[in-house]
This record gives sequence, C-alpha cells and structure tokens, in this order.
Amino acid sequence: MRRNSYFIRIALLICLFTRILVAQNSDPSGTGYPENAVYHGGDLDSVQLGNGNLHLEIPIWSAKGRGLDTGAKFVYDSKVWTIDWYDGGLGYVYGSVNTRLFSKPNIHVENSSGYFIYYETGILDCEGISGGPFVTYSYSLIEPGGTVRKFLPYSMSYTAGGCNASATPGTFYADDGSGWMLQATSPGQVVAIRKDGLRVTLDTTVYDRNGNYIAQSTNNVTDTLGRSVSGTGSYVDSNGVSQAPQIAYTNVPVQSNLCQYTSGPDPYPKDANWIECHEYSATIPQVSSITLPGELPFTLEYTQNQLAEPSSMTLPTGGAIAWTWIDGNQYGRRVRTRSVDGNLWNYVLPDPNQNGMLSVVAPDLSHMDVAGDPVSQWKYYDSQNHLLKTVVTGFTSYSASLFNYIIYLPTSVTTTLADTGQVSKTETDYETFGYNVPGSNDYFPISSRNPLQIREYDWGAGTAGPLLRTTTFTYWHQQHASYRNNNVNDLVASSIVSGGSGPASKVLTYYDESFPSGRTGVPNHNCTGQPCASNIRGNPTTTSVWLDTTNTWLNTTRTFDEPSSIRVSTPPHSTIPTPMHRLAALPPIRLRLPLPLQTRSNFKRRISFTLAPAPCKVRGIKMISTQIGLESFLSTTLMEEPLL
Repeated sequence: MRRNSYFIRIALLICLFTRILVAQNSDPSGTGYPENAVYHGGDLDSVQLGNGNLHLEIPIWSAKGRGLDTGAKFVYDSKVWTIDWYDGGLGYVYGSVNTRLFSKPNIHVENSSGYFIYYETGILDCEGISGGPFVTYSYSLIEPGGTVRKFLPYSMSYTAGGCNASATPGTFYADDGSGWMLQATSPGQVVAIRKDGLRVTLDTTVYDRNGNYIAQSTNNVTDTLGRSVSGTGSYVDSNGVSQAPQIAYTNVPVQSNLCQYTSGPDPYPKDANWIECHEYSATIPQVSSITLPGELPFTLEYTQNQLAEPSSMTLPTGGAIAWTWIDGNQYGRRVRTRSVDGNLWNYVLPDPNQNGMLSVVAPDLSHMDVAGDPVSQWKYYDSQNHLLKTVVTGFTSYSASLFNYIIYLPTSVTTTLADTGQVSKTETDYETFGYNVPGSNDYFPISSRNPLQIREYDWGAGTAGPLLRTTTFTYWHQQHASYRNNNVNDLVASSIVSGGSGPASKVLTYYDESFPSGRTGVPNHNCTGQPCASNIRGNPTTTSVWLDTTNTWLNTTRTFDEPSSIRVSTPPHSTIPTPMHRLAALPPIRLRLPLPLQTRSNFKRRISFTLAPAPCKVRGIKMISTQIGLESFLSTTLMEEPLL
C-alpha cells in the first residue's frame, strides 16, 4: 500500500476531489521545521509542540562545495499519514489511510541537497461550462529534512477557462511566509526558488545564484566540484577505502486508528450517500540498527500494532532516548513523553478549559506552559510551581479569505520577570508585498520574513523601558526589480544601528556592479538560462562603512570570477583571500563530522575521510540548539556551528 517512488518527482493523483491544502497557524501535518513551529529536544531528536511530530536527524557526513555543500543524514518524521478519498461510483465514497505522497514512515537516508517538487492533480467539473471537466494542479516542495512548502493558489489549471476558478500558469508563492517562489509555465517546466535565489528544477538539479549546481539521480549526486557522491550515505575515507553505514531492519506490524478523526472528505460530495474509511494494516520494515563506520551501533525499537513509531533509541555511547505516544490527529499520533537516560519529560496535552495550554514538565518538575496557535505565550515555573517569567510573542497576521490561509509574522516579544515585575520588549517590522494570482483578480499578501526595523527596549517597571537601540534595514531588491522577479530577496543593502545619541553605525552594500571575469570551464557550473547570465548573482562588490570621527565612508571593493569566488579584495575592511583556483596543490579534502561524545544522551563523533582530490578545503558542521536556562530544552531554531 505504500508509495516507494521517492525519486519520482511528479505525482499524478487523479481523484474525484481536489485536495484542500490549508496553511494553518500550526500545521497539524507539519514535518521537518515549518515556520512558527516550536520544538523541544536535543541534537538528534526534536518534538514539535504544536502537533506532537517527532523529527529525527542522525548525521552521516558533510562536505563543503563551491557555493553549495553536500552531505547525508538519516531522517524520520512521525506525522506522515493521511486519508485519501476516492469515488467508488453510485454515491459510494471511501477513504483509505496511507502515507502522504513522497513521505516515508521509516528512518531513511536523505541528501542535504535533496529538494524535490511534486504536484497533485484533481478534477474540476463545472456545471454549464463548456470544455470541462478541467484538470487542476497543486504544487508542493519537500526540503531536505522533510519540511513541506505548499504554493498558492492550491488549484491552478493549464487549460484556458478552467471554470474561472483556477489560476493560470505563472509565478506563485509559498503559503507560509518562508519566501519560496514557484514559476510554472507547463507541467514539465517548473522551478522553485528560495528567497536567496537558490533554484530547484523539476529534475531536482539544484542551482545557486551564481550558476553552480548539484546534479542528482536516484542513488548518485555530483557536487559543484565534479565529485561523484553516493546518495545512499556511503563515502570514501582518507585511506581510499569505501565506507558505508551498516543498516539492519526488522518487520513491524502496523494497524492505524486514524479514521476516527474524519467525518468525510472536504469538500463533502453532494451526491454521496455512502461514505466509509479504511484503516491501514500491514507489516513494514523499520531500521533496527545503524552502525556508522568505526562506531558502535544506534539501536532502535518501535511501537507494535500502531504506526511503527520509534519507542527508544540506544546511542553508540550507551545513552538512550525513549518516547511514548498517544492519539493525535489523522496525520498520526503525537509524542506523550520523552526521556533521556531515564530522565522523563512530559508533554501535558492541551486542556480545553485552559485555552489550549500545553505544559512541558521537566524531570525536576519545573515546567514551561505554552499557549496560542501559533504559540504566543511561554510561562516558566520552578519545581515548586513558582512563576519565574512570562514571554509573550505578538503576531501580525496577513490573510486571504479566498484561499483560506493566514501568514503570521512575530512582530513583538515581551518578557516579564515575575519576582521584580520588570518588563523588556523587542519589536520587529517585516517587509510584505501584495501579489495578484496569474489569470485572475485574486490578491494575497506575501512575505519573505525580511526585517525592516528592529526596536529594542530597556527593562522597565511594569512596562517596557526606554528605547535602547533601533536597527533599520533596506534590501537590494527593493530598488532593483530584476532581483525581486528572480526571488533574490535576502541581500541587505543598508543596515543602520542607532541609539539614544544618534546614528551609531552605518553599513551600505552594493551588489553585482560589474560582471565576473576569469576562471571559466569549472565543473558543474552553467549560467545558461539562469539569472546569473544577466549578472543577478548577489556578489557584494562594494561595502561602505561610515566613520563618524572623519565623516567619511570607508570602502571595500571586490571583484569576482565566474563561479563567484573573490579574485581581488581591496581593504580597508577585508584582507585579500586566497582565490579558489590557487588551492589546487592542497592535500585531499577532509570531512569532519560532529565531535566525540560530550554527554551520554548527545552522541557526537568526528571522523576524517576523503571523497576525491579537490582544489578546496572542506569543513563539517555540527547541529546545536538554542540554550538559555530552562529554555535549553526548547529550540525554536537550529543553527550551524563551524567546527574549524
């Protein structure tokens, strides 16, 4: 019953009903790291507090490239289930519990460059409209790690007319305010573009904004340096020996109980007189152990006759993480408890009488209560249930009722200390712009979450104190439409920081003032048909820093070669780096993975190995989470920390 076509990029799911895809405050089916979601966990596992999804990531290797990096990791998400609805004829409609399109209910290897686009189709049968029924398309992008981006509108048609209810080919935007853009001219001509200009084609080739690209096939990746890398997690070590993770499997019986969360398809078919829902029942293979080269294994156990979720993971160091599960929604169950080496964390479910509050209870009984959708209030208590502080996030919403979606942007954060009553506050204004749906008069707001101004206030008694600092940003695309049209929207043109006594610092950056020159013919580089052919690259050619003491600008200028490595940098505020093409005599590249064990529950390792001789240095990264006191167990973002 599962769909195993992980590397098939176009999904044709022609059913009676067009699936309604709604971006909600906290996506009940959200996997990976969706916008505004809040997480609790460690380096390997995180629990999404809104929907109870368990996300696992176990790094295998990573390598720096020319513009784009490569790597591999094991990934798992629990909220991968859904109910598909079908027309059985004569008024009979039935639903079938299954995994979502291109989602996997088991731990699997993913490439760090493994983006892909897919679409689902539906039938729009318009009474009294000639030329119908019409085939409609709904586009989505899945990022490495499992985050899904859905594009507005949720229904478009390449057929002229389309009952006047579908958009026509053109440019579309993600419904979550992430800044992703989709350009669709035909079913086979589709490209997704991230807010920094990274482009993903339908055949999963990934381009940066300078024309460097990673080519992918079913089990192979060719990186920007022309190196062939396995898509299965294997690699060649520093001795030239092929290495690969050793994976063992076990069969786990699955019996879903998700039909209880649905009353039928939405929209409900007007001629249906008999609707039923079929549960999923099968045995699926799950990973029972993972042994990375030179290490002891990770071992995993799973729930039986449920949805085969992980129940425990023993780390190579002997530490262990365990989870228990309770009912959730039609997309899967939710995590009830998480324990690390026997230290138990409880997720106390929302109480309808407490305005949807969820409590995260630590092993010492200190706890954090969160409320709102999206989460907008955090209250921190010690083990004696004394309130320590309250953090409130204010959201500004932008909605389009026609498409039933809302973008929430966090525009203020207010912190109140319970013992002193002191209050501090930070306010943020974001760039937004309106967008007209191609082929219609429909209008909806879009945001790439670019901050325009950040205002930071001092502590005050009962209310926030005086304004301490204001940081104001402008962006290159605001004055250069070609950059916005190609979704290169992250280039800061000016940054001005001011305090109570006036401007404290000013930095101006100018981009792409001249075409790159020199060093052509490098592997995996092509600007043909790409924005870089028109020099839309985002290379910072001039940086100007204001010097108050002399009332002058200090300018740093740079020139770039064709793959956009710096060729010459003129001080005062930078040194001349070694050009990439002068590193050809360096030793074979070395990849570094997470550091050796620091705690029993946070497994980390470091290993050096070689893919192939290459003219560059390579360094790895480790994943860390934000840590502030009790909040060490609450990470709202993941950050990359260089090892070198």
